[in-house]
Amino acid sequence: MPMTKAQAIAELEHIYEILPLIAEAVKEEKKPINQYGKTSYFRDMYGQSMGTVNNRKEGIRREIRSGRYPESALIERFIDKAVYADYNRFFKYLEGAGRKYVPAYDPLEAMVLVRKMEGEASEQSV
Repeated sequence: MPMTKAQAIAELEHIYEILPLIAEAVKEEKKPINQYGKTSYFRDMYGQSMGTVNNRKEGIRREIRSGRYPESALIERFIDKAVYADYNRFFKYLEGAGRKYVPAYDPLEAMVLVRKMEGEASEQSV
C-alpha cells in the first residue's frame, strides 16, 4: 500500500532527526589510520624487538633501492605501515632465491592487513 503524502513527509522528518546520529556512528567506526608509524609502533604492534624492527627497516631501504617500494616508504624515522606489513610478510623470500615467487607490492592489500591488525589491537585493548 503506497504512502500518503503526509506519511512520506512524517517519515522524512524522522529521517532528518536521526541522520546526525547515523553520521556520528559511522564516523566513529571509520577512524582514519595514519600511514606512517615510528619504530616503537612496529615494536608494539608486531611484538618484535627494536633490533628486528631496525633490521626490517634496513631491508625496506634495500627494497627501495631495488624498486619494490616507493621512496616515500621511509621518511626520517617514520616507516610506511603498508610497506612494513608487506616486507614483514615476505622478507624471507625477498632476501633469498624465492624472490621470483613474491607477488608485486600492492599497497591496498597491505593496508588491508594494517587495518585488520589495528582493528584487532584496539578490540583487545577494550
